[in-house]
Amino acid sequence: MEKRFVAGLDIAKDKFDVSIKVKKEDGSLAIKGSSHFSNDKEGFDKFLAWVFKRTKGENNGLHILMEATGVYYEELAHYLYEQQIRVYVVLPNKVRNYLRSLNIKTKTDKTDAHLLAQMGFEQTLTPWKPMSGQYIELRDLTRAILALQKDLVIIKSRLHALLYSKNKSERVRNIYEREIAFIEKSIEELRKERKKLTDKDPMLKEKIKNLTTIKGVGFDTAIGIIAETNGFELFTSQRQLVSYAGLDVSHNQSGTKTRASHISKKGNARIRHLLFMPAISAVAYNKPIRLLHQRIKERNPKHPIKGVVAGMRKLLLQIYTLYKKGQPFDEDYKWGKEI
Repeated sequence: MEKRFVAGLDIAKDKFDVSIKVKKEDGSLAIKGSSHFSNDKEGFDKFLAWVFKRTKGENNGLHILMEATGVYYEELAHYLYEQQIRVYVVLPNKVRNYLRSLNIKTKTDKTDAHLLAQMGFEQTLTPWKPMSGQYIELRDLTRAILALQKDLVIIKSRLHALLYSKNKSERVRNIYEREIAFIEKSIEELRKERKKLTDKDPMLKEKIKNLTTIKGVGFDTAIGIIAETNGFELFTSQRQLVSYAGLDVSHNQSGTKTRASHISKKGNARIRHLLFMPAISAVAYNKPIRLLHQRIKERNPKHPIKGVVAGMRKLLLQIYTLYKKGQPFDEDYKWGKEI
């Protein structure tokens, strides 16, 4: 009988901790080794040699589990995939829920690696596949546009303050104006490149066409959400997606005291940024979101932002649903209970 080994990897920016476990004949798990390596090509090579030594050549039974921690896991995941090793990348919310179910009090990089290895034995997971080159480029283009837009707001604010100051420096004004012109030109070039890339893929182009029938969703929002989620590849439920975006509700209760609920924000901040202004528009023109916003506003008249956040969540689910179904928007569709 082939042995099954699972290596749990807790990944940080500069290093990753590893715990490798094997299931014994009596069904119990035994630790075959623990270590840590640098998060670079040299560390990857050393890690692989270390793992192969402990699996004693039974590498067909080797499974490697890691958490989708920012972008720090990507290089290692690609490296292992190219070595034809089964890799599993788990969403952070799924890991958190698993750890919560175990009621673990101690949290270190080493214990997290141990628990990730254990999780690999106890849960049925889908092997990871790398994001296609097209989606990587779309994601990078979108992120560059978002970063430049943020810079543009800052420079315009500085120029505004300068124009209304008493003693203006024409030299500084010229610098700000040149910066603004350069950033605006750069954003336009990136948008053209992104549009050209999407036009090359008829299926993706059709999906974007369907998504932009949602009232409140334009091309920038549609392609941004698709790129940030790798076409929703990692998600098997709406709840997972909502949590990944940090739009899940976090409750804070201690004893008899209950504080106001709020979204966790433990997720992809770019997705929330992409959804905020479209949700403002959707509150006015998107029937399901308008009705949802009205109900929440009636319950929370002093906190109107809660209705907007709920609109962001609903809008994300509309995008997800239409992407999966390959259909245009129908405002009378029964969207179901709000998560």
